[in-house]
Amino acid sequence: MLWPCFCDLHTHIDKSHTCERSRNIDGSLSGADRSTAADAAFWDEDDVFRRMDFSISCAYHHGTVALRTHLINMTPQQIELTWPMFQRLKDKWAGKVELQAVSLVVLSFFRDEAAACKLADIVKKYGGIMGAAVCCAENGGDASDDWTTCSKDRDVLLDRLFRLAKQRDLDLDFHTDENGNPGAKGLLYVAEKTIQHGYQGRVVCGHCCSLVLQPRSEQQRIIKAARQAGITVVSLPQINQWTQDRDHDACFTPRWRGVTAVHELRRAGVPVAIASDNIRDQFYAYGDLDMLDVFGQSCRICHLDRPYGEWPCSVTSVPAAAMGLPGHCSIRSGAPADCVVFRARNYSELLSRPQLDRVIIRNGRQVPAPLPTYEQLDEALEGDQELSKESSTRSLSSLDRAATVKDHPLHCLSSRLHRPLFQEQEKAAIPARRHARLFVSTRIMLLHPTFGAASTAAPPQEKAAEPDTLKRDAGNNNGRPRVADAAAPSSVEDLDVDSVLAKELSENGPRSTRRTKIICTIGPASCSESMLETLAVSGMNVARLNMCHGDHEWHTDVINRIRKLNQEKGFSVAIMLDTEGSEVHTSPVEQPIKAEVGQDYIFTIRQPENVGPNAIGVSYDAFVDDIQVGDLIVVDGGMVSLEVHSKAGPDVHTKVVDPGIILSRANLTFHRHGHIVRARNAMLPVLSAKDWKDIDFAIAQDVDFIAISFVKSADVINNLKSYVLSRAAKTIEIISKVESFDSVPNIQEIVEASDGVMVARGDLGAQIPLEDVPSVQKEVVVRCRQVGKPVIVASHLLQSMIEYPTPTRAEVADIADVVRQRADALMLSGESAAGGFPDKCINVLRVVSMQVEEWCRQDKHGQILLPQIAKAPDGRVSEVLCNSAATMANQLGAAAIFAYTRRGYMANFLSRARPDCPIFAFTDKQEVRTRMNLRWGVMPFRLDFDADPERNVERTFQLLKRRGLVHAGDLVVVVSDLRPSGDGPVRTAQIRHVP
Repeated sequence: MLWPCFCDLHTHIDKSHTCERSRNIDGSLSGADRSTAADAAFWDEDDVFRRMDFSISCAYHHGTVALRTHLINMTPQQIELTWPMFQRLKDKWAGKVELQAVSLVVLSFFRDEAAACKLADIVKKYGGIMGAAVCCAENGGDASDDWTTCSKDRDVLLDRLFRLAKQRDLDLDFHTDENGNPGAKGLLYVAEKTIQHGYQGRVVCGHCCSLVLQPRSEQQRIIKAARQAGITVVSLPQINQWTQDRDHDACFTPRWRGVTAVHELRRAGVPVAIASDNIRDQFYAYGDLDMLDVFGQSCRICHLDRPYGEWPCSVTSVPAAAMGLPGHCSIRSGAPADCVVFRARNYSELLSRPQLDRVIIRNGRQVPAPLPTYEQLDEALEGDQELSKESSTRSLSSLDRAATVKDHPLHCLSSRLHRPLFQEQEKAAIPARRHARLFVSTRIMLLHPTFGAASTAAPPQEKAAEPDTLKRDAGNNNGRPRVADAAAPSSVEDLDVDSVLAKELSENGPRSTRRTKIICTIGPASCSESMLETLAVSGMNVARLNMCHGDHEWHTDVINRIRKLNQEKGFSVAIMLDTEGSEVHTSPVEQPIKAEVGQDYIFTIRQPENVGPNAIGVSYDAFVDDIQVGDLIVVDGGMVSLEVHSKAGPDVHTKVVDPGIILSRANLTFHRHGHIVRARNAMLPVLSAKDWKDIDFAIAQDVDFIAISFVKSADVINNLKSYVLSRAAKTIEIISKVESFDSVPNIQEIVEASDGVMVARGDLGAQIPLEDVPSVQKEVVVRCRQVGKPVIVASHLLQSMIEYPTPTRAEVADIADVVRQRADALMLSGESAAGGFPDKCINVLRVVSMQVEEWCRQDKHGQILLPQIAKAPDGRVSEVLCNSAATMANQLGAAAIFAYTRRGYMANFLSRARPDCPIFAFTDKQEVRTRMNLRWGVMPFRLDFDADPERNVERTFQLLKRRGLVHAGDLVVVVSDLRPSGDGPVRTAQIRHVP
């Protein structure tokens, strides 16, 4: 077979051939970050030049005639090192390999306009290409990624980049969407800017992994934009398959291939190239810049072989055209006699063996030299032996510990955004002669601009941060996202809106803003002001205080912190107090108890310290009377199971059957012959004496919701509502918790009597058969939606994340199912109260909710028939009006529904209809605004109403436009029941365009 010579459009040869010098211990992206950072101690001009030169030699002797590499240019030191060195290589290989280089920085780099201009001038001087990473962090596409997604100023930064390139006549080459997050749409953003700036045909986008995970309609929209922009997409199948969806512990098989939608792109007319990317470094430990190997692997990974058709062009003429080398890498009359001759007679033979005996023809002459041997790199790679030992030790030890961002100015984006790589003492251990020329080498590794200095000042772009914008606190917040210290309440004139909601609306637009609300239980892991702020920034709508834990003084402190943050940071987090209920539970313990199989424990109604080291107190005096030998004691709905093997007076002796963690004041249920034991424990009142004291405390604290545990019927709810109404200074809504055997047959009356319902699946699963829990959950959700009551699904949403930083696939599927059922809210319990990763948990809920909601809108999933619920004539008018408004908004594709309401009833009716667009609910009462935080799809605002309803609408348009929350021309449906005079309410529904 005779092939044209190859063209490699996307490589990173500056960090090649270091995989053995500094090994990636666990094969993960985070492991690559650490080992690459350790290897950075060896980087200087000689080391980098030798490895890059060796890489080019390999490519040349495999038959490559053109190669483009990315050079990391985040700091002046990197720029000063890479471009002159690249020019040396370009001069050396002139006439053999056409070399091009791309300046690789993250998108946020362009916030510093002076630095961006200087870089653009240097790129122009050396004949390079401008580049940037867009939506490429692991959380790329998420609002928390302020380095490559830059939601708040992405348009400004991309415009600046395109202007710099256009002014200097430079091509552009982007890293886009190198992750599995469907929210990453860097390819779309780049395509739109390419069209806007008239730069068609001069832009390349690499990776684009998330494109294949987009819903089909969205995928087609992005591909259409790429085609119109004349973008060439370069896929990197080997590296993407190797890195994407990798389990760090190697316990799970990857579920997707990580590659972009090559067939769909090519079928739509988008040029698709295939390239090498990383070789023999910490991110991909294999490869030799052999484009035949890359093509063969890509045929297997991407199914390019049925038929092969024009796919060989993806490694020859297509990338050559993208590099501005028309006519290269093709066999035609008058073209240079550059080709590769293989002994193979067909594709099967060609791709089944390495073809190391290939003959390379350049300008009609055979290239005589053999492939360079790896031994030629020995001198360059052996390095300082003492440093090598340090490097290996650091790489190994860093797997089990992390520093704060202030400990070292090295930050990485490839697997964990801004994850620090060195401890301060490790940095000091690097000899000064090496440290002075330390060079960062990683997939997208960033060197802080203050590198080499003792200061830990924030990057320049953070200094000018807007009050509501997210930033990374370099010293005091362990790298978690937080609102800038200068943040002020989010108000413009007399319009109050949650600052986080305002940011989300501004970044994502109204129709893409999350509708499902998130409740976080506050406990030891989340009670600090910094963590409360982090949870609020990440999307917490309601903070839940579990009265099973902590005293009134502790809860008062938490409430005060939340209200302080609401006032100072512009949040609008509501507060829910959850009563303990008359459950059978364990006594408080200082530390969680890890129960292992076969261990013996004594449950006692005495003081446990008087019994023995393995004694656990029980709150229920009749415990010993209800239990029998052979019964099973189930802790917290199945966290731990213990079998009773003897009784001795007030003590019950047990042995662990199913291991787990026993928390303080854990719920206990008893099972006999597979059924729950219902003895005197079933006669306990719903509200205990302690519960009434806690309710009085809630009233005194002016909380927004009170959740009642173990509700059995509507009677207790009706009595409690009368009690609260007579004592509270404001409306406090009562939430019933369905979590007991007795509540199941009375669900309908409980729903009708309550202001909202919570499905507490943990305790419910301990009292009814596990297989019945999903059906009960579905019944509660549907009944609540039918009557317009908010419904919360709680317990075990992310149970594994109490101990581990990532969820199981089953947990994500469970969350998705709840969102598909259109429940109003998801609730974190132990995950946020006592788990190790409360901030990661809420991020999982937010991201999954947004993605599934988008799917539901596209497929019209989760719609149910809504019966008429209003009984009074006025109520029926409001109900019909809101249902009609939701229907109009859906059919017209409205950006939002505007509801003007004093008590929140109109917003409730609209939320019940589950429209496709969000509901902007305007009220003049702060307590109503806060309560509406629990309603699905409702975005609450506080607005001082004018006597003229039309004036309210006009002012709202002005205030929202000023904030960037709506735009001129947006279509909205306006619903109001405000009184224009004292004669009574006038209910209206209007279709308006924002002026």
